[in-house]
Amino acid sequence: MAELKIKARLSFVKLFRAESYMGGEPRYSVSLLIPKENKNTINKIKEAIEKAKQDGMKKHGWTSGTVKNTNFKTPLHDGDIKFEENSSLYEAYEGCMFMNASNRKRPVLIDLDGEPLTEEELYSGCWGNCILSIYPFDKGGGKGVSASIRGVQKYKDDVNLGGEAPVTEDSFSDFGDDDEFFK
Repeated sequence: MAELKIKARLSFVKLFRAESYMGGEPRYSVSLLIPKENKNTINKIKEAIEKAKQDGMKKHGWTSGTVKNTNFKTPLHDGDIKFEENSSLYEAYEGCMFMNASNRKRPVLIDLDGEPLTEEELYSGCWGNCILSIYPFDKGGGKGVSASIRGVQKYKDDVNLGGEAPVTEDSFSDFGDDDEFFK
């Protein structure tokens, strides 16, 4: 199992309540968007995936043919393909790689001061410092590498992928002191 620390834009944030997908065990989940220009982060992810493949060879007896099989799953995907499937739902994925990560346990969710975040503060569209575990799996006939989200530290606001920018304390800074209308 490899620990991975990356900066990413969050999408489909389901980190406050575990949700079941297709009748499966409830999990906390998020999709992490990494701009394709950020080759350093993408290479770090690819290295962690390769390490997990090697771990799978040792732990599960995989061969090089196993990890090259088209049914072998990995967590890193091309966002342009997702965008082409549904441009309105996956608009932010264009020009990005993305990685889905989940966990049975609730991840640590904090701000830059180490304070817990609320659902309004951690939303689809903001950016976070993310801590992940990358590991091999061999279960129920499926083989591959998966990503577990262990923690997110929000570090930057951005346009909400649900369509609205978040309202923060700074949003009120440009009201000024002009009370003439109310006199």
